Amino acid sequence: MREILIVDDVPENLQVLQLILKQPNHRVRAATNATLALKLAKEHSPHLIITDINMPEVSGIELCKQLKADKGLCDIPVIFVSAMTDTDNLVEAFDVGGVDYITKPFKPAEIMARVRTQFSLLDMKSLQLSQALSERIRQMVMGIAHEINTPLGTSITAISHLNDMVATTKGQYQAQRLSANDIETLFSGADDCIELTERNLKRVKYCVEALKSISVADTQSVKEAVNLQDVLDGVQVKIKQIKSNVPYELTMSLPDEMVLIDKEKLELALYHLFINSLTHSGVPEISINIVAYCAQNQLHIEFSDNGKGLQGLSVEQLLTPFVTTKRGNSGHMGLGAPITSSIITSGLKGSLSVTSSNRGLQWAFSIPCSATS
Repeated sequence: MREILIVDDVPENLQVLQLILKQPNHRVRAATNATLALKLAKEHSPHLIITDINMPEVSGIELCKQLKADKGLCDIPVIFVSAMTDTDNLVEAFDVGGVDYITKPFKPAEIMARVRTQFSLLDMKSLQLSQALSERIRQMVMGIAHEINTPLGTSITAISHLNDMVATTKGQYQAQRLSANDIETLFSGADDCIELTERNLKRVKYCVEALKSISVADTQSVKEAVNLQDVLDGVQVKIKQIKSNVPYELTMSLPDEMVLIDKEKLELALYHLFINSLTHSGVPEISINIVAYCAQNQLHIEFSDNGKGLQGLSVEQLLTPFVTTKRGNSGHMGLGAPITSSIITSGLKGSLSVTSSNRGLQWAFSIPCSATS
């Protein structure tokens, strides 16, 4: 089903357009002004907007500017409706992002042809995005599969070695040739095998979490009222399962009010930021500072650590999958930062910046939200 939003301050024009566009696979919504049009666009995400250029108060050109300035609406194609003599306004309409125009009086065949053209372009773009996404997923899955195979192979080898040691000790016991030194050797070897297996299985767990994060980043957001302190408490529980042997000091400044946001995506983004700081800080005493506040329907978060910053990497490389200076270290494979960036920008429709210095790394990001009582 194709969603089409038509905008005109003259009800008769809307009625004519609705009659022309009425098709089994079209859902047409109408707005008599730009304010209502923006509201409907945000609520229904139409595939196409057709708007009159000349409207009182807010013109179609200004409406297009507002659409293109909105991250969630900027990709919607806009077709303008104009009089045949309105050439000056048409030039400006294309300058602000319009893709086509329809002239008055309306010609049904012309309107349907231009609408079909835009839908064909949308289908082509969707196919290209789908192919690009499939390739990205394929590369991600192959990379994660490689990262999982190594610690799994190590764990299997360690367990096999432990099994051999137990079998040898059991044989010595049955033959009544078991000495205290043999038992000590078994215990020492068992400790090593258990530690190696536990460390590598934690790495596997991190890989699984990364795979889950990749899938969650592109899912539709489900917003709920959350307390940021509760979110961070949940994140720290997960951190202890992966980095229980890495102590850190945490300071926070959080808003008192509840915020309406996708809790799962925010938790995953913060989780990966913690993991990166604990893995890459490079200092003996790790400190993490989080400052969050709400302003103008945005949740602003600053996440910083006291590490050595990006050493040998640019910010662009940091956000590139599988680029890491610590390949082979338990629980790290160069996906934390790219996943975080994807969750914030794609999953949460936010914006971010990353800065680095010899005093550490700082992530600053803003996410659309609303405070709630």
